[in-house]
Amino acid sequence: MLNQCVIISKNELNKLKQKYQNLIREIRGIGLMLGVELNIECFDIVRRLIEKGVIVNCTNNNVVRLLPPLVIKEEQINFFIEKFDEVLNEIQQQSFGKFYESEKIKNLV
Repeated sequence: MLNQCVIISKNELNKLKQKYQNLIREIRGIGLMLGVELNIECFDIVRRLIEKGVIVNCTNNNVVRLLPPLVIKEEQINFFIEKFDEVLNEIQQQSFGKFYESEKIKNLV
């Protein structure tokens, strides 16, 4: 069961890495202890995840650290992946909005 959860979590995180290439730099770790290195600071992402019921923390300013219990269930991994996807999507949309607004201002000048 544990080995299956490790495989599921790494596969799902790699899918998120492909989806959010501009935000996720690297996924690394051993077993279920994983770090998701971002191209941005992770404090806002951690705050949003906690608000959505996911407990993670931030290390080195840009690494979301995952330390789930050994008794984690597949449903809990799926819940985390779903919430992480939501938060990354929110951040990406905000970043695009800021970029779009700055480009509009440049074009006006």
